Amino acid sequence: MLARPFVWWGSHPWIVVWGLVLLLPGVVVLLRLVDESRHEAFVSPLAWAFGLLSVAALALGALTSARRSAVRTALGLGSALAAAAFLLWPVTQVTLGRTACPARAGRDLGASMAMAALQAWRERGTGDAAWQGGRADTGWTERARRHALLDYQLVESGCWERVAPVDGTRTWHEFRVTVRRREDDTPLSKVVLIHAAAGAAGWKLTGIDGPLP
Repeated sequence: MLARPFVWWGSHPWIVVWGLVLLLPGVVVLLRLVDESRHEAFVSPLAWAFGLLSVAALALGALTSARRSAVRTALGLGSALAAAAFLLWPVTQVTLGRTACPARAGRDLGASMAMAALQAWRERGTGDAAWQGGRADTGWTERARRHALLDYQLVESGCWERVAPVDGTRTWHEFRVTVRRREDDTPLSKVVLIHAAAGAAGWKLTGIDGPLP
């Protein structure tokens, strides 16, 4: 009696595969709800469990189909993987806005690196030294050279909102800055939004928006 589901699975492996594929967006939403309910410790184990189940289903489907047709096996695997990527992309990669970071992201969030870049700008540099792992963005360098930074103040830091659990390794830092355009002496109050990402070597800057109106 207990073996019946597994016998059925072995006879209809691709039904299970496509069922798991179609469940992917719902699983992502469930993981977000678990994360938001302060049970973030369960997010990774649940994700791994579903991932292993999906891999097992794909492997069984491939082994079963391979006995009949290699072409059908390749088409089945390719279609399932393409559909999974199509369904996962909007819930994991599309940014919905800005939000607070989860506690697991830590405290610094790359803010010290962001302030180092602004301090370099204030000292009439373009902040290249603060961009660990690469040079400052060309567009940012040109904007920085057109404005002299007089003062800056961190307003708020956070992460990027998405449907999936918030990624604590990608952050933003909003600064209120006072700048002076090179062509005149009028001080202007602007906003600068700095993007940061955590890697194996620590935090690094990935982009700077502004000065914004």
